[in-house]
Amino acid sequence: MEVEIMINTNIKKVIELLSQKRGFDFSAYHMSFLKKQILHHMQTIGESSFSAYLELINRQKTEMNSLADLLTVNVSKFFRDSLLFEIIASVILPELITTKRHNGHASLRLWSAGCSYGEEAYSLAILLREALLKSNSELRTELFATDIDQKALEESKQAIYGFESIENVKIKWLREFFIDENSQYKVVSEIKDMVNFSKFDLIDKKHHAPVESIFGNFDIILCRNVLIYFQKDFQEIILSNLTRSLASGGILVLGESEVLSETYQKKFKKVTNYCKIFQKVR
Repeated sequence: MEVEIMINTNIKKVIELLSQKRGFDFSAYHMSFLKKQILHHMQTIGESSFSAYLELINRQKTEMNSLADLLTVNVSKFFRDSLLFEIIASVILPELITTKRHNGHASLRLWSAGCSYGEEAYSLAILLREALLKSNSELRTELFATDIDQKALEESKQAIYGFESIENVKIKWLREFFIDENSQYKVVSEIKDMVNFSKFDLIDKKHHAPVESIFGNFDIILCRNVLIYFQKDFQEIILSNLTRSLASGGILVLGESEVLSETYQKKFKKVTNYCKIFQKVR
């Protein structure tokens, strides 16, 4: 028990130092996740002493950046969870477009929250482009993508991916929306230009939506596999921000292992039994 307490105390010291250096408060993350990642990393680099490791972070910016990148989890690929994207393409988007046209609304607003390297946002852009073309609609689309990791955002803007990222892309779309450059796949400008990338902290208490979006009011928000890394109190902050950012009747998509807390179960109804897709109660 004493050993566990000592390890937790040292983990907190590492996080405090990293937060001072990088300006992001990793203390909101689950201790179990932090402990697993940091201890495994220390073992990998052959460091067993926390005091020595703290000195290393202080002394070497490269080590500080390596640890920050490790804790800022970025795992993604195009059309990850293919059934989810099929439902978005065949049910969610067509219904939203029909409703928008019926009510005389001019725009459709989407947000990929925790966008990692951009695969999810560009997947949405492709589906949007196809849905508008199929419906012969001239709705204006506004697609925002945010992450806390500036490095990931910069790579997202480059829109160049390896095969492991595009392996779920349909061959028709691969030929139409990607340029093969020596086994690196570059997203074409038509799709790339549809996405507005920016840095945003989902536990921001001053802003509930990306500043660039001005007012939120999103029709769809995807925030998948983000909540699982945060402690319960911070999950509530994130869910509060997402809920405030959604338009009445808007769609919220979570990761398959994530659930709405009891407070937010009352504010949403489940759209399908197959995926974690919820509609904000009007």
